[in-house]
Amino acid sequence: MVNPDKFDASYMVPFTPDKEEEEEEEEMRVQDARQRIRGCLLGGALGDALGYPIEFMRSAVGIDLMYGAAAPEHLAYANVAPAFISDDTQMTLGQAPAARQR
Repeated sequence: MVNPDKFDASYMVPFTPDKEEEEEEEEMRVQDARQRIRGCLLGGALGDALGYPIEFMRSAVGIDLMYGAAAPEHLAYANVAPAFISDDTQMTLGQAPAARQR
């Protein structure tokens, strides 16, 4: 057990990270956040494109009858090439710059 009355901490120097290291770490955090945001936007657009042809269909039975029960094998599964996005994606992409400014 260390006796606090006899402990000499004068030889200890506080750790201060190098400014360049801090800047590099910050840049990595920013790049990681940008990649995550791009991934979210891309994932949303792909989901929108996959759901666009069936967006207003009222029942799963109708979807099965028209397109089959299996998952789509390609993005333009509804004989619509290229695959379309809806106004949902357009509005999301339109708002992205405003969210970036916050």
